[in-house]
Amino acid sequence: MADKRRAIRGALGRRAVLAACLALLARRGAAAGSFADGAHVLVAGSPGGQLDRFADDLLPALARFLPGELALHRDLVGAPDGVTGANRFQARGVPDGASLLLAPGEAVLCWLVGDPRTHFDASTLVPVMAGVAPGVLMSRHPLEQIAVAAHLRIAAERPEGADLAGLLGLDLLGLRPEPVFGPADSAAVEQVILAHGADAAFVVGPDAPQRVARLARAGLAPMFTLGVPGDGKDVLRDPLMPEVPTLPELVARFHGTPPAGTLYDAWRAVAAATQLTFLLALPALTPAALVSLWREAAIHAAPLLKPADSAALRVLPWPEANQFTAAIAGADMATLVELRHWLAARLGWQPA
Repeated sequence: MADKRRAIRGALGRRAVLAACLALLARRGAAAGSFADGAHVLVAGSPGGQLDRFADDLLPALARFLPGELALHRDLVGAPDGVTGANRFQARGVPDGASLLLAPGEAVLCWLVGDPRTHFDASTLVPVMAGVAPGVLMSRHPLEQIAVAAHLRIAAERPEGADLAGLLGLDLLGLRPEPVFGPADSAAVEQVILAHGADAAFVVGPDAPQRVARLARAGLAPMFTLGVPGDGKDVLRDPLMPEVPTLPELVARFHGTPPAGTLYDAWRAVAAATQLTFLLALPALTPAALVSLWREAAIHAAPLLKPADSAALRVLPWPEANQFTAAIAGADMATLVELRHWLAARLGWQPA
């Protein structure tokens, strides 16, 4: 009987190895057919911009782990916000495994708020790799003091910009954020803070730790971070700022129950888009074997991508990239309508 069990286990082991080999051959066979003319990565950005510079490292790293002598071509399209490039990809991208999009999170955010320039659907993109950075709300006053007056003046660029994650988060806490709109660059925001023209600022991006340190010297302290996605709708503490609570933690502390509903779903999608420095994705309907091939290459390439000027940037391959963008993929029409209604009702903003 023992010999029979060993024989069965041996047969099952051989079948597993054979199945893995067949899957690998299928992927490489599919790749050989799809990549006859190489592969094209549409970089949705401007020449010399952040994504263009990152592509200098990304493309060679990916090529190392793709079959054969595959040529990776870079197609640079559009402006820094990525909308024009994402539109081009939606219109011309073919789901053959040889077309990928490298876009900033700002393009995804434009889609979420209903920017009329967007003609793509970010929820259908198939993530291969994502670059994410921390986001934190800095405040001059502790939350307990703010809750009495229920108002907080926050320096911000524009209603539908990256500050939206902080503005919407404060609203979910039951506060009434009063945006002090002004220039977009961090130096100008810090000047507004120093002049006491605002009590708070939302900070996000690969340079977030340096900006947090400067604001801390001006008397501000972290109130909450955007955290990182966990299982389901859970939000975990940001590993770069583990001592700072997440927004859902604060909502549960001050209201007795964790946040829920379509507006919270909208905040989760906005938070994910805001933290995305870049998203590398395939179009919908790309064959599973080719999706697997790119994701496998991304798993090996991700540890090689550590930009010297972006210490806080975390490069996530599949499946972490999938988990991070799940809230964006799950943003249904009810969630998008709720977000856009909130923008109109609370901030007086509507798509032009």
